[in-house]
Amino acid sequence: MSNANSSQPDPALPGWLGFLLAALVLSGLVRFGDSWPGIDFYQFWLVGRDVHGRYDADPYEATARAELGKRGLAEAREQRRTATEPSQHLPVAEYRQALEVYSTPLLYGTVGAVATDHYEHDKRNWQRAMLALYAVAVLLLGRAFGMGWGAACLCIAAFAMSSEPLLAELGNGNVNAVLLFSLSLCLLAWSRERYALGAMALGLGLCFKPLLWLAVLPVILRWAFARENRPLFLSGLGLGLGVVAGIALGAWLGGGFSMWQHWLGAARDLALGAQDYPDNFAPLARIERWFSLSIPGWLPPLAVLLIAGLRAWWRRGLAVRDAEACEWLAWGALLCLVISPLVWIHYLLLAIPLLMAAWTTDSGPVRIGAIVAGFCLASQPLTMLMGWREHDTRSLPVLLAMLLLVWIGLFVETPGVAAYAGAKQGDAK
Repeated sequence: MSNANSSQPDPALPGWLGFLLAALVLSGLVRFGDSWPGIDFYQFWLVGRDVHGRYDADPYEATARAELGKRGLAEAREQRRTATEPSQHLPVAEYRQALEVYSTPLLYGTVGAVATDHYEHDKRNWQRAMLALYAVAVLLLGRAFGMGWGAACLCIAAFAMSSEPLLAELGNGNVNAVLLFSLSLCLLAWSRERYALGAMALGLGLCFKPLLWLAVLPVILRWAFARENRPLFLSGLGLGLGVVAGIALGAWLGGGFSMWQHWLGAARDLALGAQDYPDNFAPLARIERWFSLSIPGWLPPLAVLLIAGLRAWWRRGLAVRDAEACEWLAWGALLCLVISPLVWIHYLLLAIPLLMAAWTTDSGPVRIGAIVAGFCLASQPLTMLMGWREHDTRSLPVLLAMLLLVWIGLFVETPGVAAYAGAKQGDAK
């Protein structure tokens, strides 16, 4: 295990040097984001403006969706005629004439609340906000896992320079950075034993995008088998409050509570057609495609329940370490990606917590596995180097990274709060 002062600045990597590296890389990514049209953000922006302040909207209905796409294209053409500076509004509107409306009312309502009539301006601000959330999230994760400021800043730069998921997140204008931020808030709070507060942040993030809906299951089972009733109760309470707050906020920002009912139907349709997307990196979709199988929707969550339950039962006689809840939650987030029917490359941003947890361990094999997994997630440079062009071949490094991280999650033991508490005791002397 690391020593008690591991949460203090690392003298081998001064905080100012890590900060400088992170600032240089992030400034380059700002320019990168500006050059991309934001094909996902356009849908959030168009639907968000339509539903904000309305309580009779149903953008998930096919006819309303098609009509909104036509209005968006007409608006882009009109703005193009009167524009005084270059804009990517019209190209993205022509690309997104057929809208894919599957996101939650909270996401649409939030974007609608801050949107203006100028797409290029809003897209640029959104991409920079997501980049800032990514950077803050990695800093928080570093503190949760006992890293110094310099090492955490170095992680910001390392992931930003090599991570195709982050480039795709910024280029498309997606929202996984919000979910990463809420997950990092939860992990930091839990590392300080503030279970209700952390779970509330996670619950609110799940209402924004419910990709990690099963992430808390492994740690819940761990607490239950170890009879750790206090964190189990507080986390359940906080998660429930966060979800209720997210639902209420989404209804208030636009669409009303009925819009959540419409969203549930759209989410089922997305899950049923997920395997039809050629760029889907989901392991289950790859297995179904390669072996001509049809996996029942209930089977993957049941598999997670059994695997996590057996692991928790095996450790039932051991007290839950302070940092262990964070490790299990990071592992649960990765399992959510493994069993999801749809995984775009930018979803892999949510593998960062487990990668950082693995790097703080004293286990050589776990660290080596984390390095290999991180390299595989930088799949664009790797596939270009290997000359791979078919998606089924290009997806192999990503699938390998996900399998490696599932294995890593079984053995991760971070200093986490142990280092934090030791540092506090040292300060008190």
